[in-house]
Amino acid sequence: MLDLTMEQRTFRITVAYDGTAYEGWQLQPARATIQGSIEAALGAITGGRVVVVGASRTDSGVHARGQVASFSWAATLEPARIPAAINSRLPADIRVLDCIESPRFDARRDCLRKSYTYTVNTRRIADPFALRFAAHTPARLDETLLAQAAGCLHGDLDQSAFTLAETLRTLGSRGGTRTVSSAEWAFRGSMAVFTITADGFLRHSIRTMVGAMIEVGRRRLSLEDLRRAIGTGKRSMLRAPTMPAKGLCLENVEY
Repeated sequence: MLDLTMEQRTFRITVAYDGTAYEGWQLQPARATIQGSIEAALGAITGGRVVVVGASRTDSGVHARGQVASFSWAATLEPARIPAAINSRLPADIRVLDCIESPRFDARRDCLRKSYTYTVNTRRIADPFALRFAAHTPARLDETLLAQAAGCLHGDLDQSAFTLAETLRTLGSRGGTRTVSSAEWAFRGSMAVFTITADGFLRHSIRTMVGAMIEVGRRRLSLEDLRRAIGTGKRSMLRAPTMPAKGLCLENVEY
């Protein structure tokens, strides 16, 4: 066990993980989660409970390259040594990349914007090396239509048509509107990668946005249909699937 002091210090860490084997970020009894794994590692170091707060509660199967988390710990250990100490007690598919001391920092409360990517593999035969991190959609996609569909998401976007009914019931006075500062597609061979940055997202919203845009790119859903669904906020008007979790990755969190 490492040396402790009585004074609590707040630390900020960046975390990367392959979410395939986990039931999301958030701690759940008797289930493997990212938060639970990091808290268990810290518990082994400190001999007590350390609560870890994540910027994003990523869902089951979702990945991260740049999740940010915070925790308070009465420690004499220098921040530069903390990643190695935690990583030595974590499974190989979760890694703490860096750590700084950041007084009064709260990873969730202080977050300004988050950026995610969603990767789609359009090859006729799925690439086995991409199966864990990309959704397989063997189809010809109209890149111009995809770009136009992404343009429909810019600005103050009511995400109600892209989320779950139970999520809508829990929304407060702000409703489902969040500000999207960028949304664009990039094409790298057989990989189509969607990147979106916003001040918040509703549950499953990015995966359903991608599902809708893929339908537009396949000419099975019109741009007007997409705009109409956004305008009404009704999921029932959006004839599009929610894409698999494995294609989604939290890339960056801004403060």
